[in-house]
Amino acid sequence: MTTNDNLDVLRFYQKRGFTISGIYIDSTKKSRKIKPSIGLTGNFDIPVCDEIDLILEI
Repeated sequence: MTTNDNLDVLRFYQKRGFTISGIYIDSTKKSRKIKPSIGLTGNFDIPVCDEIDLILEI
């Protein structure tokens, strides 16, 4: 699982055949209650809002 701002991770895994299996809209609000260190903005100043699951079918 990664966040919507993490373009490097999304690119890395998708280039290796992973596909997006789920997008959890606004899920970082709940995650911040558990881990307050999650910033409001992330890479490239993109607001960190959603969490994305990737899977590799083998």
